Amino acid sequence: MTGADIIACYERVLSIIERMHAAAAAAEWDRLVELERDCKAVVARLMAEKTGESLGPALQQRKGQLIGQVLALDAAIRDITEPRLRELQAFLGTRRQQRKLHQAYGAPDGA
Repeated sequence: MTGADIIACYERVLSIIERMHAAAAAAEWDRLVELERDCKAVVARLMAEKTGESLGPALQQRKGQLIGQVLALDAAIRDITEPRLRELQAFLGTRRQQRKLHQAYGAPDGA
């Protein structure tokens, strides 16, 4: 993989992460998961095919910029998704507790 190919992969990752951020902001969870799979595939390709070719100063700088943008967007995505995950965990914990109570004591009156 040439230096230009490596940068193209990082640019592809950034493009996908930007779309992931938009999906998270719009609460399009299925789309977010789909894009995450796409991103993992590009990163896996990058890691598998990366040849250890050293990048020149300009490409190294561009790579650093791209990684910085990716990390910033990743943090923004987590800021959006983590509260939703906590809500889901709380909901599932409540449902699990209700199921245990139902199994232990039977259905409540009127259920």
